[in-house]
Amino acid sequence: MLPKKLKNFNLFTDGDNLVGIVDEITLPNLQRKFEEIRPGGFNAPVDTDMGMQKMESSFKLHEVAARILKKFGIAAVDGVALRFLGAAVSDGGDASTDAIEVIMRGRYSGLELPSGYKAGESGMLSVSASLVYFKYVVNDETLIEIDIINMVEKVNGEDRLAAQRAALGL
Repeated sequence: MLPKKLKNFNLFTDGDNLVGIVDEITLPNLQRKFEEIRPGGFNAPVDTDMGMQKMESSFKLHEVAARILKKFGIAAVDGVALRFLGAAVSDGGDASTDAIEVIMRGRYSGLELPSGYKAGESGMLSVSASLVYFKYVVNDETLIEIDIINMVEKVNGEDRLAAQRAALGL
């Protein structure tokens, strides 16, 4: 059995199709924030879970796209929608393909314009985004969904923040 590898992908921003323009994308690292404590009666420190670290993503385009530039500095914390679609394919006997979908919302935190232009060479636009929403779906099955604003953190169908929301009257 051979592993499934990402063979192709596409990116949409606010519904705009970036096929043929997008060069690469970096999905967010999902990291927990831990605080080390050593309470009485413990022989060593333990990490307590203090929630999530900030989520960030980035991508590069083969053009300085006006539709991206127009969204820079948008006030809404979830004012930009990003949708990544990928095809992960195994080169094994069954050659099966997984449909990967990643939905993200946030806002652009940085635009790196080409530092210079030269005839016959394309300038790349590098875009970074601070995210408040992340959803990872494989073959229509949601594996992870994180909604910071609504305090939702679902992993494999289990909302790990449901009890906290209930305790807060949310």
